[in-house]
Amino acid sequence: GAISEEQRFVVLFDRVDTTATNWLGLTMACAQCHDHKYDPISQKDYYSLMDAFNRVDESGVPRFFSSRIRIDSPYLELPTPENQQRIADWETRIRDLEAQAQPLIESAYVGWRLGVLNNDGKVPTKYIPAEHAGLGEQPLANWEATAKETLEKSLRSHFERDIKGQLSGSIAALGQANHLRKELADYRNDQLPRVMIMSDAQPRTTHLLHRGAYLSPTTPVTFDTPGCLPPLPSDFPRNRLGFAKWLFLPDHPLTARVQVYRLWQHFFGQGLVRTAEDFGVQSEYPVQRELLDWLACEFQSQGWSTKAMVRLIVTSQAYRQSSRITPQQLEIDPLNVYWARGPRLRMPAFVLRDWALAASGMLQYDIGGKPVYPYQPGAVWESLAITKERDFTYPASQGPELYRRSLYTFWRRTVRIAKPVAFAVRSPAHRFML
Repeated sequence: GAISEEQRFVVLFDRVDTTATNWLGLTMACAQCHDHKYDPISQKDYYSLMDAFNRVDESGVPRFFSSRIRIDSPYLELPTPENQQRIADWETRIRDLEAQAQPLIESAYVGWRLGVLNNDGKVPTKYIPAEHAGLGEQPLANWEATAKETLEKSLRSHFERDIKGQLSGSIAALGQANHLRKELADYRNDQLPRVMIMSDAQPRTTHLLHRGAYLSPTTPVTFDTPGCLPPLPSDFPRNRLGFAKWLFLPDHPLTARVQVYRLWQHFFGQGLVRTAEDFGVQSEYPVQRELLDWLACEFQSQGWSTKAMVRLIVTSQAYRQSSRITPQQLEIDPLNVYWARGPRLRMPAFVLRDWALAASGMLQYDIGGKPVYPYQPGAVWESLAITKERDFTYPASQGPELYRRSLYTFWRRTVRIAKPVAFAVRSPAHRFML
């Protein structure tokens, strides 16, 4: 029931807000409707940044592939070796069956052709190519050779399009080939991995929107970065590529700091700045400012290697110290602002699950493959209002797939589980409850 253009703008707003939060640590959503009330981010900044995404070739209406798969163009189709092998097997079987059926198909064509042309030597009008429409009153014997060749192609095309499919019931091999062809089409639509990508194939004029309403465009704008941050160099392309290069300028004040902040928060449960999504002027001032700056510089000098920073953090004295708290620490620093003790909770749920499975010897280390569906509460997707429109059956995995790493667990953004899921991981020597 959504209006496609409205949905397209919803996606644009989401991309701008997510990009600003993820890479810049800034909350820009307010500027969608008005100049930012506290931070120096204006509506012009917001829509100038949005222009980089307003060139994407999307309609807002997803393409239907199967009852499970709906994505929008453009996309990449990335079949796995297993997909390619199964498709090749199908195609080989289809070719073999069609080869068996071909003599009977040719006989059927000859008979159908004779029936079409056995009309006092004249060709029925509906079979005459448009460029030879004037020959309809002349017997076929009087047609020139080139006209006869064109007619033959037209008859063959009509037979392949409208008649051949009717022979499935009388030619067994052809019926089997058509059945396999349908199976192959269903497999392609439902099983081939497809990744939505972005393209600048449809440039549009971006306008400021009055109070953020997509039906109320005002002043046109072009791509630019927020005015309160370093300017975009003149030799950078003024598009998403230029924006990406701008994010990683050596003197950019936010990108490196935001990323190392998130790494720190991941391992310590809280960040060096308490306002996780706001590095603007209204954010909390970092007590450990020097540490944040040093980590950001170290991240850049390490070639932006997340792996190197993870190793640095988890081998640090700050992380390896005990989480036990003394009465004096509790009195002076109850929130652990000065990191005088280790974090009490060190693993998020997904990591904890993998750790428990690994400790029990049950974790599957296979790399790649399709998403898996481990244990979930019953009818977990029943709360969705669109379960009648698409297939939302939870296809629970079996065997080793239940114990694959959480990286491969399928999850749906539109569903939130209110209560944690409890299950046991058992081995002869271990038992864990998550």
